[in-house]
Amino acid sequence: MKVLLAVPRDPWGASDGGVERVVARLAGALAGSGAQVVVCCGRLEPGAAHARRAERELSTGGRVSVIEIARPDLHHDHWQKSLSARVGRAFEDLVAAERPTVVHVHHWLRLSRDLVLRAARQGVPSVASVHDHHASCDLSFRVQASGKGPCEAKSAVAPCVACADLVPPRAHWLPTEARWTEHALRRHDLVRELKLARVVFAPTRAHGELLRRHLAPDLDGLCFEVLGMPAPRLARLAPTSPEGPLRLACVGRLAREKGLDWLLAAVESAARRASLELHLVGATGDANSEQRLVARLSSLVARDSLRVVRHGAYAAERLDQHPALRACHAVVLSSLAQESQGLVLDECLQLGRALVLSDLPAWRERVEHWGAASACRFVPPGDVEALSEELARLAHDQSARHALGGGLPPRRAVEPEEAAWLAAHLAAYERAAASGAPEATTRGEAWYEERMRTFAEEQWDAALARSTRAQLGCE
Repeated sequence: MKVLLAVPRDPWGASDGGVERVVARLAGALAGSGAQVVVCCGRLEPGAAHARRAERELSTGGRVSVIEIARPDLHHDHWQKSLSARVGRAFEDLVAAERPTVVHVHHWLRLSRDLVLRAARQGVPSVASVHDHHASCDLSFRVQASGKGPCEAKSAVAPCVACADLVPPRAHWLPTEARWTEHALRRHDLVRELKLARVVFAPTRAHGELLRRHLAPDLDGLCFEVLGMPAPRLARLAPTSPEGPLRLACVGRLAREKGLDWLLAAVESAARRASLELHLVGATGDANSEQRLVARLSSLVARDSLRVVRHGAYAAERLDQHPALRACHAVVLSSLAQESQGLVLDECLQLGRALVLSDLPAWRERVEHWGAASACRFVPPGDVEALSEELARLAHDQSARHALGGGLPPRRAVEPEEAAWLAAHLAAYERAAASGAPEATTRGEAWYEERMRTFAEEQWDAALARSTRAQLGCE
């Protein structure tokens, strides 16, 4: 069997994104099983429009081919540029050359939103995994424009376009009707991708249900097969003594949509009543977010009862060696986004660390999966007072800390879960291959669309180059 995996960035490169981590693990498992694996990825930085190929030997055994398709246009991760004729054409040529048994699309970001369609034109069936809310949210995160909590709005011209326009760079040169049209086309194309895929995986039942609700009625007849990640390959940490100030770790990307502002406000409030340490484990990801975080940390009221420590980026496979995780009483995951599963949640439970969590449907489901309800505390997303009260209670009550740690489930066995996870993928690939590719328009019938999209892309970049930072919303 030959499998082509599509992902936004090189899974073994600098990216520590959840999608890339899933693909790296899957590629290793597939290669170890004897399958031929080709990974097609985009990249964040613009480059010449060509495909670059490299062979990679995996530490787990096996070998994969990695083909990077660069995009020459600017801000190609912008929602208005999610369809690229040049990348789509290159991807279709790659499928024609490689002739995989099946294509598995893990994401469309930084590539093009027509990958399943392009594979079908070459007679190759696809499987798709929905790792986030990319299909139902122009910004993928599903966070209210106010930044106060998850967004429950149905995907539609209103309010989605106005919300997306708040994030720079703003395409101020496009009339409102053009932005409305692009939103409608984007939604249509991504729904079509999911309907053309022979199997669609969701990491939790809750995530599939939210996607169906936000894209109603277009996905009413679509079946999401639930397939969560197997347990992480991490060692169990020694229990932490409940004595001393409450030591908390925030693990993951340090971003507004991950609830960083909410967490800092709650910690600052709780520190008026109790002694706390907050360890920030992760990176901001971009210069603007880094500048905001530095300014926010400098504005924290200096007090003996509060200590904040930044540890920077981390390697997920070595999280069991991180000093902040070894010393903390609990990990706080304060995301405002509608999370799909939560790899960090799984990692912390495997490490043996209690959690204070945003009350999100997918996280409730994963905690139930682990049998870890007594080791977790849920708070309403964005509620500063509720989070502050929970942290102050744990800071004051050492018995509550001890009880939280005592409710942790045992470490999960990795090998059986990974074997079942791999088997589920292989079975889905066999079913997709047996079904064959769906009917799709031929490349010849779409030549004019490709020329129109390429022209529009070039005009978008030209207008961007003529704009000031203020016009783009960058100031």
